[in-house]
Amino acid sequence: MAGQSIDAIASLPLRPPGPREWMPGGSLIPLLRDRIGFISYAAGFGDLVSFRIGPVRVFLVNDPELVQDILVTNHGLYK
Repeated sequence: MAGQSIDAIASLPLRPPGPREWMPGGSLIPLLRDRIGFISYAAGFGDLVSFRIGPVRVFLVNDPELVQDILVTNHGLYK
C-alpha cells in the first residue's frame, strides 16, 4: 500500500470479495453439498476470498506469495 493516497486506501472494501451469502448459515450448506466444487467456485473471486461458515468468517488464500507472507514472513501478525 506504499504510495497509495488516503482516498485510495479509504475506498478499499472492509473485507475481500466472496460468494454471496444467501442464508443465515452463510456458505455452510453449499460447502457441505460439494466441498471441492464450492472451494473452486470461491477461488474464482480472487487471491483472497471471504465467506461465512455459520457464524465464522473464513478467509481463503489462493496466492502462493500471500500464503508465504501470512504463514512465514508475518506469522506473528495473524491469529
